[in-house]
Amino acid sequence: MRCLFSRLRPRGRRGLLVRATLALLLAISAPPASAAPRTVTGQVLDAATGAPVEAATVLTDAGDGGVADEDGTFEVSIEPRSRRVTVVAPGYRARVVSLSADGGALRVELEADATAEVISVEGESPEQTRPTSYQLTGEEIRRVPGAGNDVLRAVQSLPGVARIPYNFGGLVLRGQSPRDSSVFLDGIEVPLAFHFGGVTSFYPASILSELEITNGGFDASWGRTQGGVISLTTREARTDGWRAGGEVGLLHSGALAEGPLPGGGGLIVGVRRSYLDTIVDPFVADTTPLPSYLDAQVRASWGDPRRWGRLIPQVFTSIDRVTSSELSLTSAFVRSGLTYRKSWGPTHLDAVAWGGWNGLSFSGEAESDEMSGEEMDPVATEFRRPTYVFGTRAELTRDTAWGHLRGGLDAQGGRLGQIGVTTDQGPQSFATALWWQDVAGYAEARWQTSDGRLSAKPSVRVERYGAIRQWVLDPRLNLHQRLTKSLTLRQALGRFHQQPTPMEVEPTLGNPKLRSSYTDQLSVGLEVALPGHVEASLTGFWHHGHRQPVAAVRPGPDPEVPEPNRGGLGPIFQELLEDQFGSFDYHEATGRSRSRGVELSLRRSVGRWFGFVAYTLARAERTDDPKRFTGWRPYQLDQTHHLTAIGSVGFARWRLGGRLSVVSGNPYSPGAQTPDAAVAPWSARLPLFVSMDVRADRVWHRSWGDISLYIDVQNATNRRNVEGRETDEDGATSDLRGLPILPFFGVELIPRP
Repeated sequence: MRCLFSRLRPRGRRGLLVRATLALLLAISAPPASAAPRTVTGQVLDAATGAPVEAATVLTDAGDGGVADEDGTFEVSIEPRSRRVTVVAPGYRARVVSLSADGGALRVELEADATAEVISVEGESPEQTRPTSYQLTGEEIRRVPGAGNDVLRAVQSLPGVARIPYNFGGLVLRGQSPRDSSVFLDGIEVPLAFHFGGVTSFYPASILSELEITNGGFDASWGRTQGGVISLTTREARTDGWRAGGEVGLLHSGALAEGPLPGGGGLIVGVRRSYLDTIVDPFVADTTPLPSYLDAQVRASWGDPRRWGRLIPQVFTSIDRVTSSELSLTSAFVRSGLTYRKSWGPTHLDAVAWGGWNGLSFSGEAESDEMSGEEMDPVATEFRRPTYVFGTRAELTRDTAWGHLRGGLDAQGGRLGQIGVTTDQGPQSFATALWWQDVAGYAEARWQTSDGRLSAKPSVRVERYGAIRQWVLDPRLNLHQRLTKSLTLRQALGRFHQQPTPMEVEPTLGNPKLRSSYTDQLSVGLEVALPGHVEASLTGFWHHGHRQPVAAVRPGPDPEVPEPNRGGLGPIFQELLEDQFGSFDYHEATGRSRSRGVELSLRRSVGRWFGFVAYTLARAERTDDPKRFTGWRPYQLDQTHHLTAIGSVGFARWRLGGRLSVVSGNPYSPGAQTPDAAVAPWSARLPLFVSMDVRADRVWHRSWGDISLYIDVQNATNRRNVEGRETDEDGATSDLRGLPILPFFGVELIPRP
């Protein structure tokens, strides 16, 4: 630890710059000395009975405000020139209250309004018998400096999530590979969560209700993943009238529309398209490859779960393209689903059926025969490989006086098509088409004491992986103890299987004998509510993986030997490509993995203040093909220390904030990774990564909504961190430096609720 702090100590001119930036962050996170906002406190009561009015909304002149808690008390921050607040609550007449000069606490009495329409919104309270998880709303994602309003980039600031070089996409949870964790949108798995491996995520924050990340220890309702689960929930569309909004940013522009449908339903539609290719095209040669991406989401909903049921159809898609006059590369997917929810008193049904398509295609020209070196006329070549997928999931829950019983079926399947190649000589195909069907059943029983202080949830998942004809059994257990009103203890224990991808077991290029991998997980978490509305958690975890797929020598008369690791970013980018597109390497299930560590989270989000501190102390290791390498070595994205501190504050119509990231350098191999290497692979580590991001938002209120301008500056200190260290065939090393100052900016049009 002393070594870590010594490396953090600023030195020289760069140290002066870091200290100045830290001072600037503290300055912008504190109220200005002049025109400081005022804090108004008070209590909202029923004028007739004197009872507290829960969930009353207190609005300031600027449109900001807060919500009263269960005993009617509130605390809001207002501009100095404000002289009144407006208090509203369902079933009561709105009241405008003038502020006194002495700044004393307000007593606001509301009169009931018999003519007021009370809209009742029903929903389920969060499941308590679960492991520690972390949540972000769409509004909070907009407050994370350095994330650029991106949904999944904001996740990389949370505990237990590793940092990816150059801020590329990929979710490494508790030392697990990106391919070992799954992203779900409204219960449907997303095959490609990032555009181009990490430019931005496939989903806009403007239609997000909540993001939840569970780094491990989830119950048996989730399967086919041995890492963690990231769940995105689309917010409900407004049904009281049509609204439209949008955004214009550095990378893309987007549009959003939502409103009512016949029959009491609602519809929300979003679309985004990048335009770097359009802007740059007139200034570069036509042979320069230019990237572009597009994504879209459509979601409708009708009905009441407690009457005839709630029906939710939806479609979402993502398309990435790189084009020039000589080549075209396209990666795309489409998913459509239909969700049905119905309740019969204490019994609840939740079912979804979905289907989709994944496509990968390439077209270009070959200039010569690379094998013989013979010059040839250009040959037009097209490559494509489609995948068709489908699935259904249905679960039934029965609430009881002592907890609940839940059971479900989860089936999915698909077809991996042949690789189709078209040249001047005509169409050809190779590799083998593969059908697969995976079927799972799961059950759980949740028991709790009468006061809800202690609960236990054992569960089991039984599954058959059709492509490899293998049965697996995953027992799991979640425990929850509410020690005091503000102190909660959580434990999770279980086994988590993951089937190989269809490409890995395809007979022509893959290994049909490959078995599923699995990880045993244990976590213990402590959550506490601290004074000042601070939420804290401390979680220890241990993971041990077996039968992990590793690159091996392909058997046969002409064996293929995997490319040796020469350091640099190759192994990390290979992890990201496998997560996005699958692997063309020959794999054998002979690897192992293990990780352990501690996650700390401190969070405060009240009124105009938003702060978050995430720290992870961890170690992640792997073994490779035992025929070529023996022993444990550090995982290429092992990061011993990962600290992220975020702070932002709103005043008047501005919000300013900053994010400090301090991360241990990734391990690398100082020489070529071969069986007879003199230096052990992955035995060295890159220098400490330090970065400061700052963000400023400005809002203009209009009658139809708000205009929000943001400037998000990544790496504001211009520190050129070492992202990789490469060794060539002669043994010479060179550093791969990180990005310089990178400003992002954009404008959002936000319709008024």
